[in-house]
Amino acid sequence: MDLHASYALLRVTPPDLPTLSCCAPQPAALRAWLGELPKANLGETARRLYGALQELARLRTPPANRLQLLDLVQPEVRYVCTQLQQHLRSQVVILDARRQQIAALCQALHQQLARAAKLTASEALQLPDGDSNQQLSARALLLTLQGLYQLLCQSSWLYTAPSQGLWLELHQLYRAATSRQLERLPLQHASQGAARTIEQYYLASLLLGSARCNQLRQQAILLLGQNLPSWSRLARLQDSRLPGSLFAFAPTTDSPPRFTSLLQEEEPAQLLGLDPQSLVDALHEYLLLGREQRVHARLPVLHGVTDDLLQHLCTAWSAPAERAFNRIPGSGSLSACVGIRALHYHLAGRRSFADCLQLPEHEVSVDFQRRLREQDPWSRAFDADRHGEALHKPRERIDYRQGETPPAEREEYPLHQLPVVNHSPGGYCLAWDASPPEQLQTGDLIGLQHPGERGWNIALIRWIRQPHGSGLQLGIELLAPRAQPCGLRLLQRSDQHAHYLRGLLLGAIPTLGRPALLIAPHLPFQQGQKVQLNLDGREQTILLTHRHALSGNFNQFEYRPLATATAHERKPVTAWRLVEDPGPEGFDSLWESL
Repeated sequence: MDLHASYALLRVTPPDLPTLSCCAPQPAALRAWLGELPKANLGETARRLYGALQELARLRTPPANRLQLLDLVQPEVRYVCTQLQQHLRSQVVILDARRQQIAALCQALHQQLARAAKLTASEALQLPDGDSNQQLSARALLLTLQGLYQLLCQSSWLYTAPSQGLWLELHQLYRAATSRQLERLPLQHASQGAARTIEQYYLASLLLGSARCNQLRQQAILLLGQNLPSWSRLARLQDSRLPGSLFAFAPTTDSPPRFTSLLQEEEPAQLLGLDPQSLVDALHEYLLLGREQRVHARLPVLHGVTDDLLQHLCTAWSAPAERAFNRIPGSGSLSACVGIRALHYHLAGRRSFADCLQLPEHEVSVDFQRRLREQDPWSRAFDADRHGEALHKPRERIDYRQGETPPAEREEYPLHQLPVVNHSPGGYCLAWDASPPEQLQTGDLIGLQHPGERGWNIALIRWIRQPHGSGLQLGIELLAPRAQPCGLRLLQRSDQHAHYLRGLLLGAIPTLGRPALLIAPHLPFQQGQKVQLNLDGREQTILLTHRHALSGNFNQFEYRPLATATAHERKPVTAWRLVEDPGPEGFDSLWESL
């Protein structure tokens, strides 16, 4: 089958190089050259590998020899790209010039490897039929698909659209494999553990393209890309007209899978269907298992994959929900603050977290020093101030409260003006043309303020994308028209309690049947726990009664008040402090979540 590309992504040319400049074109010589790469100098190693891959795609050599050379180079490319990606993680979504170069280098390495593998596959497919030539063709096709899969993972990870021609290349390679019945041939590679098939990587690409990665955080996308090649065996390709074909695509076009229900204008006979139901069932089974039982689950899950990610995938690979509202093109801009710290700060009238929590001085009647002395084993030493005379000496009182917000804090929680692309009663699509803050991630809280208004709408960043030729776009889901900032801390069995964390109280909406809700960080707060709530210094004990998942970082809880603390039990509080070891019970909420 002809593997000629209509796009430049993997366009191959007739090989014209008689030899390699780095070493002799033999596996032993290349292995020795790879062993001398300066791994401590990542830039130099990447430069040498890139040059070698360019030459391998032009080398005149039998396809079997080229494939052996590529098999040796592939682990080194994987190592270098993994190290390079460390410079891209947990950074701003829009990359600066240097990080753009790093991302482009990762892409170029995978692209050159895939291009050389595709040349090998096209040559091997022209050889006479035979078991050895079948194996050679299948291995070359698999190596090409793996390179394209890494390109797709990177574009998903950076919230950008895949390179032009990538989907068509994937479809053509799979069709070439099916024409020789190679798609399910198990192929073992010494550096990759379990055997893989061409169909597994093709299905992994299709599943990744339909997983709504723009709604996930970068770490979740990275873990998803690592898991999909082993999970994809549970998905199935079939005729798009058969029951269960949730997704469909035209294999002769440069297009990813889409919901079959959205392709009414396409000719069904020309579409291929994707049925992920068995995989979704396995994900549901895994979620229902206890922590100890999951090691025996039929679905292999790498360490670090969270239940929130699995629940997201179950939703993404299930029947689409109809939009409740239509989008309307927008104009103008909104003021925005990103993250719960900034949102809490502006909701509190630009007061610091500590100022929001302090109790009035006349309500304070607790001797902290006495309690600390009781816990201190050195308090009975002969030179210790056992009776606290120093505490009762006349002293000048100092007012530590700030008359104005310090300039540094105002700069820490800036406001951003974001143009409105479109909107609906349920949310917005906002453009971010300037450099965004580092904490900008899907699943984060964001506050929105309309021009001329003082109140803040509470919202969530549901997805992020970077269209070609333009800046960032954010999908915003509105949660509530207003909220009250508060402090939350977990009540523990011992006398030592945790420090306060920021939270938001959302008022009840009786007309919609929505009770009052509390937005709290994902950890350490869990359903059924007792929590101390602080509203402008007024403390109250509440019970978290029912959890509503919000995102990977935050949960919404229904709650009910418990007995209010009496005046002599109340204590002045600090936003963050280091405490003594609280004992094993202090981490009860962590054991099941780690």
